[in-house]
Amino acid sequence: MSLTDRKTHIIGAMAVAQRGQCLVNAAILNNLYEFEDIDSAAPLLNRWYDYLPRRKASEAPDLTSETVIMGWSTRQGRLAAYRWEITDDSSTFTDLPHGMHLHPHLNGETRPLPPEMPDERLVKVAMVQHEMVTENRYRMCIGGVIHCTTVTPDAIEQRIVGLYPDYDKHAAEFGCPNADEVAEFRRVSHA
Repeated sequence: MSLTDRKTHIIGAMAVAQRGQCLVNAAILNNLYEFEDIDSAAPLLNRWYDYLPRRKASEAPDLTSETVIMGWSTRQGRLAAYRWEITDDSSTFTDLPHGMHLHPHLNGETRPLPPEMPDERLVKVAMVQHEMVTENRYRMCIGGVIHCTTVTPDAIEQRIVGLYPDYDKHAAEFGCPNADEVAEFRRVSHA
């Protein structure tokens, strides 16, 4: 067992974030590595999210999955963000408006965030979610490193903006794939 390296994966020219059951999401994510951009990946996700509600209905009633991809869409000539999500008995697709989308949801609630936020506010939102999960003993894993992923027409940048309070404990217990980046983050943020 180890800490995951990051919540948002950069694949080619797109950023991918997921929520839900790890095994289902890992299978989807592994398939996405065959694609370089959001336009070519969207049909694969359409097929997955057509299939998953049938599987949920027939053999896996607790199945949950959500995938968000963001990147430059040549077909649309703009940055695009798409979300696929399993609902009770079907799936939904949403073409998300410009803004922040790969952020923590608080107690299942989606609240609009401004298009840009300073790192300090991003970390505060993440800490509130961490506190809620810890206090209420929700069955979700939140901890380790807080990354901020920024998608622009020309590039995708990912950087550490904070650490959860139990980072050192988890890193000692499970190992940290981001150890070098964390050391640099700590060096720069304490300078």
